[in-house]
Amino acid sequence: MKIGIDIHGVIDTNPTFFAEFSKMLVEAGNEVHIITGPRFSVVEKTLKDAGIKYTHFFSIVEEEERLGVTEIVWTKDGDPFMDFNVWDRAKGKYAEKHKLDLHIDDSTKYSEYFTTPFALYKHNKKDK
Repeated sequence: MKIGIDIHGVIDTNPTFFAEFSKMLVEAGNEVHIITGPRFSVVEKTLKDAGIKYTHFFSIVEEEERLGVTEIVWTKDGDPFMDFNVWDRAKGKYAEKHKLDLHIDDSTKYSEYFTTPFALYKHNKKDK
């Protein structure tokens, strides 16, 4: 199997679960694709600290920088901003190109661009 997993709103909301989930998938010979917006250098520590196992990593920013077609404007806080159509379609294009069996994300705005299966992840925080 080939499974895509988003970081923000998914992995970072339940790192213990996704560490075990990703470990089980990779150890069973499956592919785990981390599919996110930021560069690897921005999220590397998050993945490592959470113990996330993966076989592939995709960054929208890195891909658009590589292609050199889309203008990326950086905010004063260091966040990337680009055409919403490019950003929103990127994950779906990646999933189709790599023939993912499933992608897990927390935002429905991406789902309309997927031709491969898409699972909406909602983390329900328990009241303490």
